[in-house]
Amino acid sequence: MQWILRHRIFGWIVILASGCLTSGGVALGQEMYFGVIAPLGELEGVIDKTVDTTDPGTLVPESRRGLRQNQASSGSRSEYGAGPVLGLRLRLPATGLFVAAEADAAWLDSSVHSQFDGIGDSPGRNQLGEFWPDVWSYDAESSYGATARFGGNLPFLGPLGVDLYALAGLRWIDGTFTNSTFGCLSPIPCSEAADTPNFAASSGSREIGFGGTVIGVGLESSLGALVLRAELRQTRYDTEAWVTPFTDLRVTVPTALDIEQSELVVGAIWTF
Repeated sequence: MQWILRHRIFGWIVILASGCLTSGGVALGQEMYFGVIAPLGELEGVIDKTVDTTDPGTLVPESRRGLRQNQASSGSRSEYGAGPVLGLRLRLPATGLFVAAEADAAWLDSSVHSQFDGIGDSPGRNQLGEFWPDVWSYDAESSYGATARFGGNLPFLGPLGVDLYALAGLRWIDGTFTNSTFGCLSPIPCSEAADTPNFAASSGSREIGFGGTVIGVGLESSLGALVLRAELRQTRYDTEAWVTPFTDLRVTVPTALDIEQSELVVGAIWTF
């Protein structure tokens, strides 16, 4: 339902821009613009995981059966990137105000990573049925979105020749989630001894894309056809959830990941 609603709103933004292009644009002070932006900020991830050993047929030792052990882990990392922007702005007559519709994209360089503390009685908390201290990461690769903007040269900014605006819209981010484990997959406790099962290391990745909503405020200063901008924006993405089944062991691991961005976005755009 959220996916459908977001794409409808995205469509409304496109329709608004198209309508403005075909209805009285000159009288309203219509401007098309394009340029480049550079987001700088922080990417934060929070992951919530449960180790479920409640299946009656589980191979987990008796002392750890029938449990749903839950733990969360969070991490944050600096983020930077660059990309194109394209938009349409209409200046409203005799008001100093404008409305705009804009689309942008950015290639990102940021990797959030952290580690669970783990839950269990063994020294490494990594025997079968315990909550292992897994290491996880989310590598953000790109983001894109569309926003509606409203602002203008307000009276108290008049002498500065600066426009102040607010923005709201939709945003998507794509990246790779990786989880690395080191633990025991045997009902018989693992150890370094030769006559016992060995611990096993493994790593798995999946491509995950998030959709979310973005809000922000910004300032623009015009130098002829060149406009310099700086804006602060916050993006909250929807939770992505999945279940990892360990079928042979009759254990399941439900997982949910949340991502949030806090950014300063600087840019240079040209109007025509």
